[in-house]
Amino acid sequence: MVIPTVGVGRGPRERASAQARPEWTVRAARPVITVHDRRHACPAVARPGDRRTLDKIASEDWPAIHSWACRSEACRYQVWGPNTEAQTQEFVEGAVRAWSDTPQRRFSFVARLAGDVVGMGELHVRSRVQRQGEITYIVHPQVWGQGIGTQIGRQLLGYGFGELGLHRIHATCDPRNVGSSQVLAKLGMTHEGSLRHTQLIRDGWRDSLVFSVLEDEWPPPAQGMPSARNC
Repeated sequence: MVIPTVGVGRGPRERASAQARPEWTVRAARPVITVHDRRHACPAVARPGDRRTLDKIASEDWPAIHSWACRSEACRYQVWGPNTEAQTQEFVEGAVRAWSDTPQRRFSFVARLAGDVVGMGELHVRSRVQRQGEITYIVHPQVWGQGIGTQIGRQLLGYGFGELGLHRIHATCDPRNVGSSQVLAKLGMTHEGSLRHTQLIRDGWRDSLVFSVLEDEWPPPAQGMPSARNC
């Protein structure tokens, strides 16, 4: 499994009338949680006051990740999936190992809502010399439209600029994935243009919209700097 280009299915559909949501906390340590059956983990519905965290990915997260990676709507615009359990396990193990790479170029996190894994995000360093990076994310279809994708993206951008000292971070999405393009715009990223036939997926060649943000444009004035702990 390859972490998808930003967005899944129709994407996390942002509601213009949604109330302000709490910022996420980026953490290195994983919380202690009780899981009844991780192979069939189901994310919680967001409630006011629910704790939201972004944790380093761990091997034991694979069943929760597989709960969306096996679903066709989650990978509609991607080259991977729907996944078998073995494919998801291989992906997660690769993401975990990347935290030990020197130099590290891949930073993988899982998003938790009230203790449940509801999505994940990755920051890729594409060039350390040129200080270029890329973000990707995915959100469980059961919690689309709750602002989770936006909050994952905001934390990834804050980490890339604040901790890694990147100059430019970009993201791409399928032009049909309107929800994801709206998320990227909400993050303050600029639509730079389109690339034609970048990936061959199940229904044919996919184009990609390209969005980016520069270090002196972050954070956007309306957002302020997201609070985060070092990872």
